[in-house]
Amino acid sequence: MVHRRVTHTRKDEHGDITALCGGSPWFKVSKRQAIREIKARTHAYYVGEPPYRVYVEVFPGENGNHLRTEADQWPENNLDNLPDC
Repeated sequence: MVHRRVTHTRKDEHGDITALCGGSPWFKVSKRQAIREIKARTHAYYVGEPPYRVYVEVFPGENGNHLRTEADQWPENNLDNLPDC
């Protein structure tokens, strides 16, 4: 499984995550691709570094699947709080 660090996100006009960006070498994946890869367990996406690393999860919603980070006490790990890519 490939582990990728997310440092930025792309959001639409409603604030919904549409892409994940970051890592070394730099990468950018669409929300749809990230969901496929997470569900297939070929890639894992995370925010932060140990001991504050949290993984991106697929969360089912009323309008389809969404991406979110595991809940913890650090707002810096929240996908919504990352800068735009």
